[in-house]
Amino acid sequence: MNADGNELYTFDVKGTINADFVINSIEIFIDKIRKPTVLVIDNARIHHAKVFQEKLELWQNKGLYIFYLPAYSPHLNRIERLWRHTKYYWLKPSDYQDLE
Repeated sequence: MNADGNELYTFDVKGTINADFVINSIEIFIDKIRKPTVLVIDNARIHHAKVFQEKLELWQNKGLYIFYLPAYSPHLNRIERLWRHTKYYWLKPSDYQDLE
């Protein structure tokens, strides 16, 4: 979600989200950026995985900079607010009982 809240990039996955999925999603996202961009992420273990860390320099060379939120700061993570709104206002429990 961009700083203005008017663009949102989403990626679907069945199963567990892991470092490889996040890396692939970022690689797709990089192709869409046209100016230096900061990607704000939380401190999930997958964001600190060795395979993820190995990509940071390559991404910086492509104009994408990773900024880690301080630990325990969901109030600073804009996507957390969007997820909370989606969960409590847009979706009904029956909407996510299964993947279908």
